[in-house]
Amino acid sequence: MSVAAFLCLAALAISAEAGIHGVPAPDEKIFNVLDYGAKMDIVKFDNGPNFNKAWQAACHSNAKARVVIPKGVFYTTQVNFQGPCTTKGPIIVHLQGTVKADADSSSFPNAQWIAIEFVDNMIFLGTGGLLDGQGASSWLAAAGQCDTNPDCTMPAMNVYVHQSSNVLIKNIHSINPKGYNFQVEDSSNVKLLRLRLSSPKDSPNTDGIHITNSTFVRIARSSISSGSDCVSFGEGSTNVTVDRITCSSGSGISVGVLGMVDYYGNPKKELEVKNIIVKNVTLSDTEYGLTLKTLMTSTPNQARGIHFKDIVMNNVKKPILIDQEIKLVETFAQATNASHVVISDVHFTNIAGTAASEAGVTLNCSQKSHCAAEFSNISLKSSVTGKWVACVAGTKNLADVFHAAVGNENCS
Repeated sequence: MSVAAFLCLAALAISAEAGIHGVPAPDEKIFNVLDYGAKMDIVKFDNGPNFNKAWQAACHSNAKARVVIPKGVFYTTQVNFQGPCTTKGPIIVHLQGTVKADADSSSFPNAQWIAIEFVDNMIFLGTGGLLDGQGASSWLAAAGQCDTNPDCTMPAMNVYVHQSSNVLIKNIHSINPKGYNFQVEDSSNVKLLRLRLSSPKDSPNTDGIHITNSTFVRIARSSISSGSDCVSFGEGSTNVTVDRITCSSGSGISVGVLGMVDYYGNPKKELEVKNIIVKNVTLSDTEYGLTLKTLMTSTPNQARGIHFKDIVMNNVKKPILIDQEIKLVETFAQATNASHVVISDVHFTNIAGTAASEAGVTLNCSQKSHCAAEFSNISLKSSVTGKWVACVAGTKNLADVFHAAVGNENCS
């Protein structure tokens, strides 16, 4: 290959990389939301329809397309980035400015603010932009609501990825969601990279990222603070990797609650959770660390092939918890039987740091299905006394436990 040809290929590679990382490639067509009627800094002006127009124009352009949300402040109700699209290559949504959701929850009847649906091959990229769900009034209204009605409608999540594939979301800063910050549902090949997600520790049901019925999802290099789970895996989550993230406040990383039933205690059909890897994670000042949770009276299901490894905990109240004795509150049909969710092939490896309690590991396994878990190199001390925390507490009901004691003189 000649030097000229090599330099040409290198230039093309750099151009393609630039297109992905913020600078439009020369052959991209730009769709600026301002050109579709969007207006900055007007609180009562709903930019949602204008964002949707820009998206639809890009989506059906038959070109390499980039939707640009420029610097400035934009107020919107629901935004729909909906496919299928006819673009050549990935369609890019480039967030440069601040987008604020309407503070009124009734403006989001579908419980979604920014929805990515039926899209294949998309990049949602932030370069200095911000999503603000303005959820404070919703937190007051929602507090306790979904604890008394399992069929309740959750408040709007900031970003909802649904029935989509080959989606990359990168460098997005998202705050104050009314409900979840991000949810991925019925989707495949989704990457969530370098996100900054935050909500106050007293904001209810504001999971950082919730995955359900999705496969091949990767979450990496992100920081999450929330009022609920940092990352949660619902039914049907398979082949998910969480790597190099930090979690602060909230309830840590959770598989479940699985085995959900309806308001009357009737089982719902659920898909199994399997092949989950959580590694290189730091949890600080969270209520829980790593949890697997199922209802006591539950739909039959299973959770298997789950690996937690190389985890650092700082002042975590309940570092490791398997709880298959979760009951619904008084207004539901009460739990009377052991959980029918089978937990197996679960591994906790290299878990170190401090706990704000004396129980490093709490196991409340089902009397019917039991649970099989492996513990290796668990090294946790009390953040109060500095002493090693007790290895295992709870009702246990273990089918199989290996290496329960690890670097802790209180364990055997």
